[in-house]
Amino acid sequence: MRGMHVFLYGLFLLLLAWTSPLSAQRFGKNKIQYEKHDWQYLQSRHFDVYYYKNNRALAEFVADMAESCYVQLRKELRFRIRNRIPIVVYNSHNDFEQTNVTSELLEESVGGFTEIFKDRVVIPFQGSYEEFRHVIHHELTHAVMFQTFFGGRVGSILTGMTTARLPMWLIEGLPEYQSLGWDTKSDMFMRDAVLNNYVPSIDMMNEGFMVYKGGQSLLYYLAEKYGEPKVGEILTKLQMTKDVDRVFRETLGLKTEELSKRWHKYLRQMYWPEIQGRDEPQDIAKKLTDHEKWKNFLNTSPALSPQGDKLVYLSDRSGFIDIYLMDVLEEKELGRLVQGERSDLFEEMHWTRPGMAWSPDGKRIAFAAKRGGKDALYILDVETKTIAHSFSFDLDGLFAPDWSPDGKRIAFMGVLNGQSDIYELDLATQKIRHLTHDIFSDLDPVYSPSGDKVAFISDRGQFLGPPPPGFRMQNHAFRSVDLYTVSVDSNIIQQWTNNPAQEKSPVFSPDGKKIAFISDESGIDNVYLLDLDTGSYYPITNLVSGVSHLSWSKNGLRLAFSAFENGGYDIYLMSNPLQIQPGSIETKKTAFIQKNGLPFTILGKRQGFAVPDTVESRVAIDTEYQNFIFAERFRREQFESEKAKPIFLDSTEYKTPEGKYKTYKYKIRFSPDYVIANAGYSQFWGVQGTSLITFSDVLGNHQIDLYTDLFYNLKNSNFQIGYYYLPRRLDIGGSLFHFSYRYYTYFEDALGRYFGYIRDRNYGGTLYMSRPFDRYRRLDWGLTVLAIDRDLVAIDPFYYFYYSALIPYEMGAIAKKRVAIFSGGYTKDNAIYGPTGPMSEERKNVSLYYSPLISQKYGLDFWTLRGDFRRYFMIRRTYSFAFRIAGGMSGGKHPQRFLLGGMSDWINYKIRDFSHMYFTENYFYFSTIETPLRGSVYYEMLGTRFVLANLEFRFPMIQYLILGVPPIGFQNIRGALFLDIGSAWTKDRAWKPFASRPYGIPKLDDLKAGFGFGLRMNLGYFILRYDFAKPTDLEHTGKTIHYFSLGAEF
Repeated sequence: MRGMHVFLYGLFLLLLAWTSPLSAQRFGKNKIQYEKHDWQYLQSRHFDVYYYKNNRALAEFVADMAESCYVQLRKELRFRIRNRIPIVVYNSHNDFEQTNVTSELLEESVGGFTEIFKDRVVIPFQGSYEEFRHVIHHELTHAVMFQTFFGGRVGSILTGMTTARLPMWLIEGLPEYQSLGWDTKSDMFMRDAVLNNYVPSIDMMNEGFMVYKGGQSLLYYLAEKYGEPKVGEILTKLQMTKDVDRVFRETLGLKTEELSKRWHKYLRQMYWPEIQGRDEPQDIAKKLTDHEKWKNFLNTSPALSPQGDKLVYLSDRSGFIDIYLMDVLEEKELGRLVQGERSDLFEEMHWTRPGMAWSPDGKRIAFAAKRGGKDALYILDVETKTIAHSFSFDLDGLFAPDWSPDGKRIAFMGVLNGQSDIYELDLATQKIRHLTHDIFSDLDPVYSPSGDKVAFISDRGQFLGPPPPGFRMQNHAFRSVDLYTVSVDSNIIQQWTNNPAQEKSPVFSPDGKKIAFISDESGIDNVYLLDLDTGSYYPITNLVSGVSHLSWSKNGLRLAFSAFENGGYDIYLMSNPLQIQPGSIETKKTAFIQKNGLPFTILGKRQGFAVPDTVESRVAIDTEYQNFIFAERFRREQFESEKAKPIFLDSTEYKTPEGKYKTYKYKIRFSPDYVIANAGYSQFWGVQGTSLITFSDVLGNHQIDLYTDLFYNLKNSNFQIGYYYLPRRLDIGGSLFHFSYRYYTYFEDALGRYFGYIRDRNYGGTLYMSRPFDRYRRLDWGLTVLAIDRDLVAIDPFYYFYYSALIPYEMGAIAKKRVAIFSGGYTKDNAIYGPTGPMSEERKNVSLYYSPLISQKYGLDFWTLRGDFRRYFMIRRTYSFAFRIAGGMSGGKHPQRFLLGGMSDWINYKIRDFSHMYFTENYFYFSTIETPLRGSVYYEMLGTRFVLANLEFRFPMIQYLILGVPPIGFQNIRGALFLDIGSAWTKDRAWKPFASRPYGIPKLDDLKAGFGFGLRMNLGYFILRYDFAKPTDLEHTGKTIHYFSLGAEF
C-alpha cells in the first residue's frame, strides 16, 4: 500500500499543478473594450504621449504639464529619470476603464494609475483641467519615483521592489504632496482626523485615505519644520539605505516613533484652535443621515423635492452606491429607489461628480449613470421605482443633470473630446444643444426659477466668449474656478465671482434674486449667498468642516447639503437660509490661510510661471515651459542643466520648425513587461533553469507570455507560450504548451522491485475566447487539444547501491492519450468584496465540457456539466452570511471523477488512501478537486456526481492585534462559523444520503458534513486562513482537523 499512498500524493500534486480545462471556470467582473480606437502619439523631451480621436490639444496639454512637473521633481527632490515615460491618455473615465495596460478592474474612484514594470502612466480626462493637472503630476511622481527607487529596467525593478520596501504613506503621500503641496481639501481631511482623533502613527499609516492625506501632511510638516530641501535629502538617503527609520535618525536625529509624536503635536497645535468660533454642521442644521451608525463612508448629493418634504441622495451603506428616498419632515427613510453597481444599467452612479434633480411636479428624478461604454441620463418614477425614460448621447461623459422649471428641458455637464460643456436636452424632441461650447471646464449647471438662465462653475476666467486663435489651456490660469451664468436663449455668459478661491455647487433662491454657492475663501468650504442685484456675496455658514452639494427647496425654507465629519459624509438640512442677514456671520480664515494667504495652495500663484533670464540662457531645453504653474518657492530658485542623454530628445526632434509637436501613428511594438529567471544544477537532472517573460505593446492590447522550466532534456521540461488579443470586445487567446509531471513510485517484475518515477507529458494547444455582455456577465468558450504520454523513468539500482548516485534511465511508454476538449460556460459576478472575501450579492457559473472520442485506442469520451451558485447577504457592512451550492455530473464512456473533501490551497494537507480498485487513469486525467468540505481530507469521496453546500457566517473578530515579541501588529482579523455538507457518488440508485435512526431522526449516510470555526487575516500580499472543523453524521462527531490555507473565502 505504500506505493499506492505515494502515488496518491503524486496524483494530488498533479491535479494542483495541471490547470485542467475542466477547472477553467473563474469568477470575476469583466473589463470590456466597447470600441477600437485609432491611436496616435507625440513626443516631448522625456515623454511619449499616446492619444486617440485626433485629440491633439489634450495630448499637448499632457506633454507640457508632464515636462513642467518633471522640472519641479528634478529640482526639489533630485529625481532623475533613466528612461522615457509613456503616458496613455483617455478622453473619459469610461474609456479609461477599458485599458489593457492593467488587468485590474478600474472603479470610478480611480483617477489614474502608474504601471510599475514599464513605468506607464495611464490617465483619463474627466472634465476639469485642474483635476487633470493634479492627476498628471501625481502619477508622474509615481513614475519618476519608481525609476529612482526601483530602477529603470525590468530586471532591476524586481530587485528594487524587494530591497526598497517603501511605506505606503510615502508611496502615495509624496505624489499628493508634489502635486498639491497643501490645499484646503487636504486641510479639511487632516483637520477632521485630528479633531476626531483618528490620525495614525507613522508606522501604522498603511491603508485608507490616510496614506494619501496623512503622508502628504507628514511631508508638508517636514518641509515647514526643517525646510524644503530636507524632504529631498530624506529621499536621497532613502535611495541608498532603503530604511526609513534609519534615514529619519540620520537626517533628523529622530526615531520614527519620536517623529510621529512631534508630528501629532504639530497637528494638534494647528487644528485644535480651529474649533473656536466655528460651528459643527449639526449646530446649524438637522442631521439626516448617520455614517457612524450605518458604518459607511458616503451619504451625499442631496436633492430636495419641489415641496421640500422629500429628499433623494446617494449612499454606500449597502456596500454599493444606491439612491435612497427620505421624508425630511418625519426624518424617515422611505426606501431605496435604485440599486447601483449591480447591473449593466447602473454600472457606476457617478458619485465622484454627482447630481440629481426633481421634476417640477415632484414625481420623477433625473440622474446620470454609466451604462456599458457610455453614460446615460435616466428619468425615474419615484412612486413606482421604475425607469420611465433613458437617454444616451454621443458623449464621452455625462454628469450633474438639472430640470428646468417648466419641466421641458434638462441641463447637464457633458464631456466630449477633452472638452466639458453645458448641454441642454429638449425632452420633446430628445435632441441636445450646447449652452457653452469652448475648451474651458464648465461644471455644475443649475436653472434659474424662470428657466431663462443657467448658473455654472468654470475655469474660463475673463473669457466670456470663444478664446482667441492659438489659445492653449496650459498657458491659462485654469486652477481658479468662478461662478457664471449663461442665457438659455442668447448663450451670453456673465461672470459673478472673480477671486482665487474655489467655487462650486451653485443653486438659485426661489425668487431668482440670489445664488447660494460653496467657496473655500476662508480655507474651509462654506455656503455663501450672492445678491444678483448688487453682485456682492456673504457667508451664511462658518463651519469647522467642509460643505458640498447644495440643494434648495422651491419655497426657500430648506437648504440641504453634505458635510464631511469624523471620517465620513452625511446629509444635513438647514432651515430658513434667507433669514440670515449679510454681516451676521463672519468666516474666520484657517491657520493655513492666515500663514500662506491666497491662493490656497503652496504650489504657487495661479498665473503663469516665468523662468528668470539667467536660467533661460543656461537651460535652453526648459524655456518652452516658462508659462507653467510652479511652486512659489521654486520661482526664485535656479537649477542646473542636465546633460541630454540619447534616449531623450532635442526640441528639433519632436517639434516642427513652427514649434508644433510632431505626431505619429501608433504601431505595435512588443517589449518585456517583466522577466524572471534562475538557473541551477541537480545531481539527478543536471542543469536546470526557469524563466517567465511577458511581452506586450504599450497599450497592453497584445500580450505574449513565455514560460520555461528546463530539466535535463525537453521531455522532462515545462514550457508554454501564449498570445492574447485584447483590443476588442471579444477577447481571444491561444497557447502551445508542454508540461512534464513526475511522481515517485515503484514496480515489480520477476527480477525484483524497481524504484523510479512515472512521468506524464502533457503537450498540445489551447484556444480561448471570452465575450462579456456587461461588467458582470459573460460567455466563455475554449478548445484544448491535448496529448498525454505516460512513461516510466527508473533509477539505476547498481549506481544507487554502490555509489549512492541517482542515475535515471527511461523504461519506455506505459500509456498514451489523445483528446480534444470543447468547453463553454456562463458566468455572472456582481459580488462586492470585504477584506477577506465576498460580502454581498452573488456569483454563479455553469460550465459544460465535452471530449469526443477522436481515437479508438488513445481517445477519451466524456462530458462534464458543473454548476456553482453563491449568494452573500451583508448585514451592517461588516457582517455577512455566505451560502453556496455546487454540483456536477460526468458521463460518456470515460466519465471523469470529482474528488470531494478538504480545503482549497490547504498547506498542511492530508490525503485519504483509496483502493487500486477505484483507480483507472482514464477516469482521473480530467478529474477536479471540489472544496471546501471541512471535517474531511482530500479524496474523502470520489464519484462521477457530486453535490456540495456551504454556509458561513462571517464577522469581524479582532480589529487590532499588537504583539510584544516580535513587535508587529495585525488588523482586520475576521472570524467565520461554518457548516459544510456534501457527497460524491457514481451509482445513483446506490446513493443513500441519509440513514434512519430511532424516532425518525435522520443520520447522514453517503452525505458527509463538517462544522467549525475559522480565522482570516489579510496580510496584504495574501490572505491567511485557519479553520478547525469536526466531522459529523448528526449523531456523532469525529476528530478535529486543522486547516491552514491561503486565499480568499469562497
